[in-house]
Amino acid sequence: MTHEHVLAVARLHQENLSSPFQGRPGRELLCNYYAALIDSSGAVGFVAIERQEVLGFICGIFNPQDIKISFLKKHPRRMLTWGSLLVISRPGLIVDLSSRLVHPGQNSLSQSPGYELRPIVVAPAARGGGVGRALLQALLEDAASRGFDCIHLITEIDNEAAIRFYQNNNFQRIGQLDRGGQIYFCYEHPLLVNHDT
Repeated sequence: MTHEHVLAVARLHQENLSSPFQGRPGRELLCNYYAALIDSSGAVGFVAIERQEVLGFICGIFNPQDIKISFLKKHPRRMLTWGSLLVISRPGLIVDLSSRLVHPGQNSLSQSPGYELRPIVVAPAARGGGVGRALLQALLEDAASRGFDCIHLITEIDNEAAIRFYQNNNFQRIGQLDRGGQIYFCYEHPLLVNHDT
């Protein structure tokens, strides 16, 4: 993922994930977030492209604090404005947002401090053609090359397509998590070390 992909990635995020980042302000915030992710040393992103169109993307986060610092340095007012509007519209998020700021990276049940898949999106027209599997493979290889022994993620308990994808790709459910009153399933994918190399 590079800066030239940020707008397409933000659009895919808005169109395919349940998210408070809606409309033009939400898209701008997402563009800023993905740009910070690219600029940080705490994350990696991969895109699937066909005929110069972004068909999907995946991100791996292994130092969320670094992304947060990168984002806040460049866009402190934007984050403060968005955060205030979100808390006003969804007061139950105050405790959740506070805990994320104080303890970044402690938002899963993973035993590893680790490497989080966050998020993966494939455009509806490209689903079923192996794009998601190829993106996941790139992320698994990246995590292993950085020395991680597993990847973890959370997903909504009613997101049946995502749950099926994760289970079909060797993710194991390890529990559930309450974030601001919404329940998520937590999954892990162990990374096997190849002793033949």
